[in-house]
Amino acid sequence: MVLPSSIQLLIVDDDQDLRQSLAKQFSRNGITVTEAESGPKALSIAESQRWDVAIVDLHMPEMTGLELLSKL
Repeated sequence: MVLPSSIQLLIVDDDQDLRQSLAKQFSRNGITVTEAESGPKALSIAESQRWDVAIVDLHMPEMTGLELLSKL
C-alpha cells in the first residue's frame, strides 16, 4: 500500500512500548509521527503542531482519550 508522505500522525498512549512500536511501524511507511505519553503533553505539542490523524488511548491516568480528542 502506498500512502502519501505528507500524512501527519499523532500517537498518544501512556504505554511507552506500544506507542513506540506503533510509531516505528507507521514511520516505516513514510508517515510523519509525533508521540505523546499523555493528554496534557499532546495538548502542549498541539500549540505548535497539527495532525491529520490521531491514535489515542482511551484509558490514560491524567486525561481520558475522549477528553483529549474534544480539546484537540
